[in-house]
Amino acid sequence: MVNHRILIDTATLYSRRAKNDNRYVFPSKVLNCAIRQLGLTEESSSTEISNSDQFVVIRTQGISGEPELIRHPLDLVDKGVAAGVEALRNRGMLDTAHTCLIAVPRGSLTCTFTLVYEVVRQCGWSVLPLGGSVDGQDISQLCNAYDVDTIVIAADALDSVFTANMVGQFDDVRSLLYISGIPSQKALDTIKAQFPQLEVHPFLYLSDVTGPIGLSAQGDGNDEFDVLENVLVEVESAEGKITLNGSGRLLVSVLGLEQPTLIRRDIGDFGVLTTCDGGRQVVRLHRRNPL
Repeated sequence: MVNHRILIDTATLYSRRAKNDNRYVFPSKVLNCAIRQLGLTEESSSTEISNSDQFVVIRTQGISGEPELIRHPLDLVDKGVAAGVEALRNRGMLDTAHTCLIAVPRGSLTCTFTLVYEVVRQCGWSVLPLGGSVDGQDISQLCNAYDVDTIVIAADALDSVFTANMVGQFDDVRSLLYISGIPSQKALDTIKAQFPQLEVHPFLYLSDVTGPIGLSAQGDGNDEFDVLENVLVEVESAEGKITLNGSGRLLVSVLGLEQPTLIRRDIGDFGVLTTCDGGRQVVRLHRRNPL
């Protein structure tokens, strides 16, 4: 649920800075509009936002394809790690230690791999930081050699790894946690039919640009996420109207930062956004692959 205090504090900071810095004018309008839509009092906050002097820098191409360097203060990184730990706790996976293989990209200046690594290490798990390999044979050999029971993998890689010729190669693995989108229905059906010992669940909803956005909603679905308290999501309809409810392109704002470039970011995802009274937001992602 959107934290009202963080939202108002961020809007106040940006409104003040917009008087002397044009970079803050548009983000200030976005956040103050959200405050009005949520029915909150628009009074200024006296709480000052201050971010860590230490940071992690990521490189992304974003939607435009142009390279961009984005600074994530360590307090934002810490919030992301805490969200990852909470996601595992919600799955009941912190009661015992696990051995985890991370099969998500770890290329130049990316944050997703680093985040997952920090989460599983904080949980005290053993870890194989494989990176973004989609070679099923390579992954299965490592799993068998080191008694891996949990794999964190990019959602769009499931089709490539869990194929018919790999049946019987992952018998000790029990949990598949996918990240960066949601898998195709074809991949989920194949795993259910041919790898019945595997439980397949979303880990976190996130992007390299913004970091974590939401936790998997409670229930049996695999495409719904509760938005984190330091994040505001909006949706842009096909007609270009931006609201807090509806279907269309998802736009993400990270709150509590002195960084206007992370307001209303287009991260390339589409879905259905529901914002309830009080500010709880739920995103149901659309599959990029309709199969």
